[in-house]
Parts: sequence; C-alpha cells; structure tokens
Amino acid sequence: MLDKIDRVLNVIETIVCAIICAGMLIVTCMIVVWRYVLVAPLPWGEEAARYLMIWFVFWGCAMAAKGENHLGVEAFVNTIPKAAKCIALKIMYALTVIIFAILFVLSCRMFTQYLSTGQESTMLRIPMNIVYSCVPCGLFISTWHYLVHFVQHIHDKPEQEAEKV
Repeated sequence: MLDKIDRVLNVIETIVCAIICAGMLIVTCMIVVWRYVLVAPLPWGEEAARYLMIWFVFWGCAMAAKGENHLGVEAFVNTIPKAAKCIALKIMYALTVIIFAILFVLSCRMFTQYLSTGQESTMLRIPMNIVYSCVPCGLFISTWHYLVHFVQHIHDKPEQEAEKV
C-alpha cells in the first residue's frame, strides 16, 4: 500500500516539477526577449519567475527526499561497525521524519497566517496564500517519503544493510 501511494506521489511530483520548470523557462525567456529585443521590460516577469522558483524548490525538496538525495554526513556512518551503522540509519530516518514533520506543522501555521491577511502579490495580484501553499505541500510530501524510507528500513538487520551498501 505504501509503495502504491509512493509511486502515485512520485508521478504527481514529476509532473508538477516539469510544469513548474517549463513555466520558469518560458517566463525567463520572455523577460529576456521583452527587455533586450522589444526594449520594454516585462513588469510581472521577475515576480512570476521568483514564485515559480519557490514552488520548484519545495516540490524539488520532496523529489530529493524520495530519492534520498539530500545532503548527509556519511564519513561518520561509514567508519562505524555494521550493526551500529544499521541502528544509525534508523535513527537518521526517524530524526529526519521528526524534523520534516515539525517544519510541516510550522509551515501550516505560516500558511494560515497568509490566509487571514488576504495579502496579494505586487504585480500579479494573486493571493500570497497560493504562492506559499507550496511550502506545506512540499514539506508534507518530504515527510511522507522519509516516513516510507523509515518503515522500509525498520526491520533491516546489519547483514541486510551490508548487502545494500
């Protein structure tokens, strides 16, 4: 069941990131063409590119969590015995889930504050809660991915862990 949900999320993440990246590329090219070819700056272009970048960062964070591509200090883990390494990896997954869950809760609080203000962006005039809704979404999906990793590794034995490395 976890794997099926994880695969569906992976497809959604890939599609969302591809759309955001294509949008960022199109908007950035438009900015350049308008500024240097048409000699008329595109007033909303930089704001749109900035907001697309914010979305890309948080959805990309979730994709990195899926592939376990976040930064890590492996020098310490590689020097300890296999049994301790197995335990250290479980602790690492548990701590990562806790940290992402805390960040998710804090981002939900931030998001509710933006909902109550009704603030709009300067040039695009879109609600800021739409802009920053990517923060709780990305952090929730990141938490989910690390929770799945934790569950998948919870029953690992030191000899199983050695085979994976």
